[in-house]
Amino acid sequence: MALHGIATRLRAARFGSGALRLTNIRLSFALDTGGNPVSASPYVQAEANHLVEEFMLLANMRVAGIIARAFPAQALLRRHPPPSERKLAEFKAAAEMLGVTVDSSSAGALQASLNAIRAACQDDAAREVIMLLATKPMQLAQYFCTGEAPEVSSWRHYALAMDLYTHFTSPIRRYPDVIVHRLLQAALELQQQLQQPDNAELLTAPIADSATPPEP
Repeated sequence: MALHGIATRLRAARFGSGALRLTNIRLSFALDTGGNPVSASPYVQAEANHLVEEFMLLANMRVAGIIARAFPAQALLRRHPPPSERKLAEFKAAAEMLGVTVDSSSAGALQASLNAIRAACQDDAAREVIMLLATKPMQLAQYFCTGEAPEVSSWRHYALAMDLYTHFTSPIRRYPDVIVHRLLQAALELQQQLQQPDNAELLTAPIADSATPPEP
């Protein structure tokens, strides 16, 4: 129950900071003993799913900060560019044809608009069409090396409303998170070396300025 309470507060704080979540209907299939589908129903996320998600996002964000500070030119992060302006305008026009006004000035404003639509729209079909159309302007998230993107403003994750994000925990993306694990281990080992008495003078410098450990 304690973890659930923390996750609930984390989720509220995240959306309060302007996060966006676009979810479409996903189907869950029931299988017979032979592994053949016999029925389908909408997949519903349980509270446990939300709990795991919030701590996963928190871990990814924290690790992104550590490796970006330690290795500002070598960190592997994940960014999400803002949506296509042209497609966003098309989405707003389509929504207006359905009698809905959408504020797309930011991810948080778009989320507030979609929440209002979910609460007010009585036509289930129209509501689902609007939610589906809202995904069309979104661009794909990207892995990138920080050294190839010197403008820190371009590192931001639009949907999560986070300045720094990576995949430290992502079981469906095995290669990137293994690289992030190694970067985190190197950053922690470097920090331990800088805390040794012989390196006390280096503690006042940023970790990135001491990326090469001193000779033993």
